[in-house]
Amino acid sequence: MRKLFVLFVFLALACGQSRKGDESVLPAPEQMAKSRGLVVKKKWAHASTELSKMVLNYPGYPAIDTAQFLLGISYFQQGLYLLAAEEFKKIVRNFPTSPLVCQADFYTAYSQFMQAPKNPAYDQKDAAAAVEAFRNFMEEWPTCAWADSARPLLALALDRLAKKDFSIGKLYFKMGDYEAARIYLQGVIDEYSESNYGPEALYLFALSLEKEGKFAEARSKYEAFLSLYPNHKRSGEVREKLKKNSDLAALEASRK
Repeated sequence: MRKLFVLFVFLALACGQSRKGDESVLPAPEQMAKSRGLVVKKKWAHASTELSKMVLNYPGYPAIDTAQFLLGISYFQQGLYLLAAEEFKKIVRNFPTSPLVCQADFYTAYSQFMQAPKNPAYDQKDAAAAVEAFRNFMEEWPTCAWADSARPLLALALDRLAKKDFSIGKLYFKMGDYEAARIYLQGVIDEYSESNYGPEALYLFALSLEKEGKFAEARSKYEAFLSLYPNHKRSGEVREKLKKNSDLAALEASRK
């Protein structure tokens, strides 16, 4: 439904432009200056109209990649993320040597992320697509200035995917059904270790083994936790549990 609305808005903008006619298009330098001015003033709807004219009428203009990028930004700022993503993709596809390619690639992934519903109970296909897009971006552009901005967004996208399985696993843990809990927690550990739920899932997994008296297995998971998340807020607690489970595992082994 949302994408149909976006399509309607796009068609409305196009119709509005066609009614104005070509006489409303200024010479390229003036049209670009007018468009930039609207962007600076954050008049996003008007800016997208003028930038669309620029892109459509002056495809060979030297700064057309900038116009294309600003058009994507103007859509993004209006919450028209599907349209924004298409404009950013055009920069990557049509202007591969542009200095804006890295930033456009970032905003393509960001636009995909913004289409995902915040409620994890809803279909998270857009969040999954955003995860893939952010990972591809960071692999393609490891030194890009926007890589630092991509990492927390990737974690948020992973959180949306991980939260459902983690919540179910945590519920089973509270019910004392530790085996069922570990099935869901393992899914979070395997698929979403980079999310904020990854450490918590591994911690609960280890704790469930400890509560079942499987001290050697619990010790192994606590060791894995400290290896993966040495600076996590639970690291001090985990070190204490590691020592406790190591002692209990040794005592258990000595009795056999």
